[in-house]
Amino acid sequence: MAQETIKIMNELFIPATIIVGVFSYLVACIVMKIEPNLANLLAISIFTAGLNSFNNYFDIPEDMISKPTRPLPSQKINPFKSLILTFALLVLAVLISYGNTLSFQIMIVWGFLALFYSVPPIRLKCIPILNTALIASNYILLPWLLAWSQANVGFPITLVSILFVIAFGSVISKDFEDAKADAMLKNRTIPVVWGTKKAVLITRVLTIGGVLVLMIYLLSFSTIASLLCLPALLVFFYISKGLERKNGRKTLTKEFMIAGSMALVPLLVL
Repeated sequence: MAQETIKIMNELFIPATIIVGVFSYLVACIVMKIEPNLANLLAISIFTAGLNSFNNYFDIPEDMISKPTRPLPSQKINPFKSLILTFALLVLAVLISYGNTLSFQIMIVWGFLALFYSVPPIRLKCIPILNTALIASNYILLPWLLAWSQANVGFPITLVSILFVIAFGSVISKDFEDAKADAMLKNRTIPVVWGTKKAVLITRVLTIGGVLVLMIYLLSFSTIASLLCLPALLVFFYISKGLERKNGRKTLTKEFMIAGSMALVPLLVL
């Protein structure tokens, strides 16, 4: 049992996704001028890890088509044991935030969203745009709401909206690799609904356009902060061109997540 649990935890821990969520939270704390809260840091980390594998369990039919060698579809990990452990982690993430009423309420909402996103018959993953928005919200909206729950300031809705657009464009990249399987199983992701070429265009417009808007927004605060957006802009442009050359046949999710994290860096100097 212990060995099986270790295998499941290895499947759960996807460093890139956890790092992006935690970094987003830390940047939000800096922008709102508050001290990071250990409970919220743990909640984000554990929730993201649990969400990754929880969704993987319900994606086994798709993964058997597009990624048959992954631990769950190949049965290297017992799917039921994985489901129990990951569900427990989602509950734990919610309970950790109990010390702050508003944080606790936010985590409860996200816990239900995790269930509704993956679990039939609701399975929000099948609804175009909403499915992408829910994943993007885990990297931007959740961390910033948790930081705001600790602060005595107004929620920076304009800034968060811009960051959400960038995250939304980045998240689309994860759907290209699974487009064939998603189409067969009626998961209406953006590449399935609008086709690969249009999805690439949407990804480029939202990521590059989002960073350009962020640069304009930051100009009113700091010229240096605005110029610090340039590396993220260049990286987004480069990887979106790469995605187009591959015609959507390969995911560049990690690269897009790195560029998205780079777009948060300028906020550190505000």
